Formats: sequence, C-alpha cells, structure tokens
Amino acid sequence: MTNEEMLAAMQQMIDQRFSNMQQSIETKFAEEHKATSEGFTSMEQRLDKLETKVDIIQENVAITRNATNTLLDWAEKAQIEVKIPLYNQLHKKIWADASRRKCFFMPFLRKYHET
Repeated sequence: MTNEEMLAAMQQMIDQRFSNMQQSIETKFAEEHKATSEGFTSMEQRLDKLETKVDIIQENVAITRNATNTLLDWAEKAQIEVKIPLYNQLHKKIWADASRRKCFFMPFLRKYHET
C-alpha cells in the first residue's frame, strides 16, 4: 500500500467520522429546537390567558372605582339633605374595611382619607 492510498483511506475514515458527528449534532439540534418551540408555544398560550384575565380585572376595577365614587358622591350630597354626616361615616367605614382586608386599592382610598 502506497502513501497516497494510505492517505486516501485515512481521509475516507475521517470524512465518515465527521459525517456521523455532523448527523448526530443535527439530530440533537433538531430535537432541542422542537422542544424549545413547543415550550414557547405553551408559554405564549399561558400569557394570552393571563392577558385576558388582567383585562377582566382592569374592567372590574374600573367598575368598582366608578361605583365607589358614585356612592361617596351620593353620601356627600345626602348628608346635606338629612343633616347627618353620612359621608364621613361611610368614608371611615370604607377606609376601616379596606385597611383590615389590606385591599388592593388602598392607595386610592388613602388619597380620599387624607382629605
């Protein structure tokens, strides 16, 4: 066997090993890519659900804030008619309830409590 034949045989062995390594790497990369894509899809679906829930919560907060303001306005106007300080009593009760429950709209009530 001549040197050229030996070199050609070694080149063929090296090419075959590199080919096997490349196939193995490509297979593992494809598997990892598929798993990552599925994970992102799942995460996007969960985020979509969370965004929907947050939208509903924001809408409910706006409704609650509007109703609370309407009630406080009514109490302030009604106290003048019946000559009983309803507004202050109602205001104090709302503040006490919110403080006891550690309500999420405490900063909103704190603004009205200080006035």
